[in-house]
Amino acid sequence: WVLQPSSNWLRRTLSLCFKDLKTYVDSSKVVMVCKSNLANSGGLCFSSSVWGRLSRLVSSRAPCRPLACDASGDERRKVKVVPTRLVEQQLLQNGYRRVCGVDEVGRGPLAGPVVATAVILPDQFSIKLKGDSKKYTQKQRLRAYEEIMAFPGVEHASCSVSAADIDRLNIGEATMHALAEAARLVGADYALLDGNQVPGTMTIPCHTIVKGDASESCISVASIIAKVQRDQFMVDLDKKNPEYGFKNNKGYGTLQHRNAIMDIGPTPEHRRSFAPLSGMNLPDDDRVSEKLPS
Repeated sequence: WVLQPSSNWLRRTLSLCFKDLKTYVDSSKVVMVCKSNLANSGGLCFSSSVWGRLSRLVSSRAPCRPLACDASGDERRKVKVVPTRLVEQQLLQNGYRRVCGVDEVGRGPLAGPVVATAVILPDQFSIKLKGDSKKYTQKQRLRAYEEIMAFPGVEHASCSVSAADIDRLNIGEATMHALAEAARLVGADYALLDGNQVPGTMTIPCHTIVKGDASESCISVASIIAKVQRDQFMVDLDKKNPEYGFKNNKGYGTLQHRNAIMDIGPTPEHRRSFAPLSGMNLPDDDRVSEKLPS
């Protein structure tokens, strides 16, 4: 499909919203080609009429809009992305009935589980969301979580993979398992995943969107729920092990946390496969694994 947008920001906006669009620029024309793997992943194809409607939606409703150039007059513009339901609505028009957004939290910490959440939003969902879930303060995120939980018709399911199983599987495999399991538990027939990796154990058609929590509402909601649930787990863990500062660091490797590991040693919720624990002479691991599939 060939689009001739009034300015380059529309092209950049679409590229941000849809990872699998390959963009070519030829003089004044912008050509967007849907990659074959996207078409094969569940039939997510856009006709020229859909492109036209999408272009008008972006122009009129401005879910993404350019901000002012910098003082040097550089042509590069910052694009502010507000989550929409464009991809989800297209999938529903293509015949899918239960489209979920899936996101995870907790890949990087030294302690605690990795948590993935899948969310199916009702048609009438109207809560305003920020363009990037990481821009929420803790208080704002908790307020948004409470609004989401109280909104009628929001369906969600979460999967948590423990530190013991992260060490057994590795963090990549553990994360992929959590994403696929969350989508299965919510009963979806199509999944929109944040990021660029598709779990090998995913049993339904799916599509990955880089920075999907910033562009797609169902993924944004999933990221909020997953973050709040994992944070609460770490707050509860802090009550048992206050020396590590879990309430504040949420398991990430702050200086206080690393010093506590060196002075006291790890808890069962620490990931022994992560540095600096992987380099420590620790006793045999007697933690109970959930025996997740390898």
